[in-house]
Amino acid sequence: MTNQPRTFAYPSKKAKSCPVCGQSSYSKDGIHPQCAVQLADESRKVQLQAARKQASQSGQKKQKSWNKQCPKCSTQLHVRRKECDCGHVFRQTKSPSNG
Repeated sequence: MTNQPRTFAYPSKKAKSCPVCGQSSYSKDGIHPQCAVQLADESRKVQLQAARKQASQSGQKKQKSWNKQCPKCSTQLHVRRKECDCGHVFRQTKSPSNG
């Protein structure tokens, strides 16, 4: 027997590089999960940006969550208003009673 330490030669695997960020990837498919999400969302992001740009160019106003639109005159009113200036009365809903 010899007193020399044993050395093992393992075949080295070259780490796959992620096609999005270019860093070495630890996943089986060679792409980081967060990079895969970013890649999948890119087309949807482009569509949303185009829709926003088109809406701003056409002059559409974004309705705020605390406003409602009068069906008679299309005026934007606060949600607590019960009647519009044009005379339209909004339908009242009863809240469930406690008890």
